[in-house]
Amino acid sequence: MSWGLPATASSPPDGSDLGDLGHPRPDLTADELAGFAEGQRLFTQKPPGIGPLFNDQTCSDCHSVPTLGGSGTLEHVAIMGPRAHGDIELYRRHALPGWKVPTPPPNASQRIAPPLYGLGLIEQIPDASIRAACRTGHVDTAKAQGSLPKNVVARFGVKPFLGTVMDFVGGALFSESSVTNALEGTPDDDALPDPEVDMKFVATLAAYVRGLQQPGRNGNDPDGAAAFRSFGCGGCHVPDMPPAIGVFSDFCVHAMGEGLADGIFDHEAKGDEFRTTPLWGLRFKKLFLHDGRVSTIVDAVTAHGGEASAAVTAYRNASSEQREALLRFLRTL
Repeated sequence: MSWGLPATASSPPDGSDLGDLGHPRPDLTADELAGFAEGQRLFTQKPPGIGPLFNDQTCSDCHSVPTLGGSGTLEHVAIMGPRAHGDIELYRRHALPGWKVPTPPPNASQRIAPPLYGLGLIEQIPDASIRAACRTGHVDTAKAQGSLPKNVVARFGVKPFLGTVMDFVGGALFSESSVTNALEGTPDDDALPDPEVDMKFVATLAAYVRGLQQPGRNGNDPDGAAAFRSFGCGGCHVPDMPPAIGVFSDFCVHAMGEGLADGIFDHEAKGDEFRTTPLWGLRFKKLFLHDGRVSTIVDAVTAHGGEASAAVTAYRNASSEQREALLRFLRTL
């Protein structure tokens, strides 16, 4: 298990070193590259059958920071709340003419759109590797939507319930845009026949998402890496989950304390439980935590609770030099 790549002196850790971010992975075949290009075209276009309630017009509306395929902003959040008997209620932000946008209740929670870089590598992590990394957390079972590979362990979602990129795309089409599709299978209430897009449409979008290059590192900081280890951050933010090298997540669900709890029971994750967020590409983010409530890494670190309480206490009790070293290290990710 490695703790960092060799330092690169090319650019500063301020988010300006985009490199190949947003580009296809170099290992893609010619056919995969063609599929990536076609999927990218769909990613930036309004899908057929959108609505009647929806969050945004295109996938790229929500995934654009700092490049196409990246994370989202507070203007493009998903909003959801707990139902009385479990599961979740979606509160989409826009409506077609003749439809009314629902008013979210006070206990609704928002979700910042996650970056999609490297999802194809995350999809390839063996179930056994995630199970072995969990320690105090637990895995969630992937919702079986019929796509390949047959990953049993979920790895996509703030409260993970999807195991493949295809399932992730099919779920997002419905939850974000009310676009029914052959993979998701859930109908909507408009006059258009369901499914509104076929499997080829979902597969083409998935080819783009699956092919996105993972974020590279911008150098390293040995003292910061040592602080990361000594504080216990690596217990959940596991550096390498081959083939996702440098991902910094165990993809397990952990109890994060009352401060971060949203009260939403989503599949097997409880109201205070969340998947460990991958830290690769951290330096490109402008908002942190699942709901984008903070805009600095320090605030994100200290907001952790529950199973991460010991790591936060170690950070608070550390010397100013150790704390700054940790932040330097995190800004290389």
